[in-house]
Amino acid sequence: MFSERLRQLMDLLEASGSETAGYAGFDRTNISRFLSGARVPKQDGAASEKLVHALYMIALKKNRLDALSAALDLPENTGKEEALRKLQLYLFEDQNETPERQAPGTAGIPEQSFGRKLDAVMNLLELTNARLSRLLYTDSSLISRYRSGARTPRQDSHSSARLCAVLWDQTVRMNRTEELARILSVPEDELSGSVFSQWLFARDESSSSQSQTAENLLEVLDRYEDFLLPVPEISFDTEHQGGTYCGYSGLREAVLRFLSLAYRRKAPQLLLYSDQDMEWMTGDPVFLRNWGILMNAAVHNGTGITIIHNIDRSLAEMNAAITGWLPLYMSGMVESFYCTSERNPRFSHTLFVMPGVAAIQAFHVPGTEAEGSYAWIDDPEELTRCEKTFRMLKKQTKPLISVSRSFRAEEITGHTWIRSALPVSSMPQDLADELGAQISAFRKITAPLLEKQLESGPYMEFIPAGSRDMTMHTENMPGCAAVSYTQEQYERYVRHIEELMDTRPDSRFVFLPRPLFANVTAAINETNVQIIYTGARPALFTVSHPLMIRAFENYAAQLFLRFSSGR
Repeated sequence: MFSERLRQLMDLLEASGSETAGYAGFDRTNISRFLSGARVPKQDGAASEKLVHALYMIALKKNRLDALSAALDLPENTGKEEALRKLQLYLFEDQNETPERQAPGTAGIPEQSFGRKLDAVMNLLELTNARLSRLLYTDSSLISRYRSGARTPRQDSHSSARLCAVLWDQTVRMNRTEELARILSVPEDELSGSVFSQWLFARDESSSSQSQTAENLLEVLDRYEDFLLPVPEISFDTEHQGGTYCGYSGLREAVLRFLSLAYRRKAPQLLLYSDQDMEWMTGDPVFLRNWGILMNAAVHNGTGITIIHNIDRSLAEMNAAITGWLPLYMSGMVESFYCTSERNPRFSHTLFVMPGVAAIQAFHVPGTEAEGSYAWIDDPEELTRCEKTFRMLKKQTKPLISVSRSFRAEEITGHTWIRSALPVSSMPQDLADELGAQISAFRKITAPLLEKQLESGPYMEFIPAGSRDMTMHTENMPGCAAVSYTQEQYERYVRHIEELMDTRPDSRFVFLPRPLFANVTAAINETNVQIIYTGARPALFTVSHPLMIRAFENYAAQLFLRFSSGR
């Protein structure tokens, strides 16, 4: 079967799981799931294409193409494309057979569909259709239709809630949370019943759509311009004490009053949390523009903002939230967090606090917010309680995004880099000396960092290539001025890269025909994505949510498939 053949090939190539994942651009847990049989990629899917290409590249780098050819019974002088085709056929030779633990009828349904996910969890928990139906007090034929993809329950139904609760309870009772976390590709300490439910019913977001999300974020950052719009004239009854605002229109009025007050008073801090539907904000373009202007004016005025995001949404929605807040994040005045605790399904909560001045607070049954009541609070004792509530919420969060205007090269690490210019770290020392004292000094700082990253495991770097008609520059990083190369200097640089690849079998330096972005460089590692903005006011933009990390890993994998020349 697929898992056994993959293990045989990896043993033949002396390839570890992390090494294979690095070449494929996968999260390491993907290889573990392939080897365990918990996941089998589609033969004609992007995941299988990346895996096959990774195995071929490992064989090439380790000089084991002859051994691979013998295992696949390939004729002498077989070309790369034919070898890749035979390798794929070998891995998936028995894919049309029903896997031992796969429910009948699941082979034809999408890999990330509800049915496939349910099947994987039931296999993990060793649950048959009959056993699960007894736990749910339902008919086993219904479970069979769920697993086959013939039916998908509504996420907000009672039966769906009961299904998730039973599966989660079984997972905890059988001590299978670690294995379930691997299936979901999330850290075990972030796994909860709520996270499991969101994953089980989540829409399929393919690797290509994830890749597009990462590319879009880089494009938005690349075009970012730092400017301040004029603050609108918004007048309010400043003598109004307390009170209630009704419906979305009332909430918008309260929020504009809240932000205008923060701007006029130069409030030191705003504390923001809301898990209700965002229609109140996005449904009125005029309000949204005024909200953005007032928020931007407040941070430029010295107001720090601490915001807790709820990211139990799709990757596209998360990306929209990040890009929408970008001007605020780039100010360096925003602390951003995301909730790790389970969201209360019965009530939504909105809490905006300006410590010592005012707060807006509301609780609603989901679906009633548009006609609900929102309390304006300025009583000192009530404000103290609101602030304590926010602080308790913050204890159940992890950092989402941080932006630093002051950073050093030593703070940036990654097993995969997407460069906007030639990096100094991978040039020979004599070339750095030749280009000037500042470049030489920067190389002495960054070269040991590169060496450390090369030693730690699989490493990949995408570098803009030069041509005889193109003037190349070194990266424009703090402590490193951009300088031009001659053609001869560029060719020396390339030779040095080739030497690095020859001595480091698990390193890949991929030359791009042109820079993908003018003002951003991205470094991807297991815990975050660091994006260096090198525009007029350089900044280090760090995203730490697992979904975004996976999106960037998929983007890098697609770049590798597109631009790798086989070296």
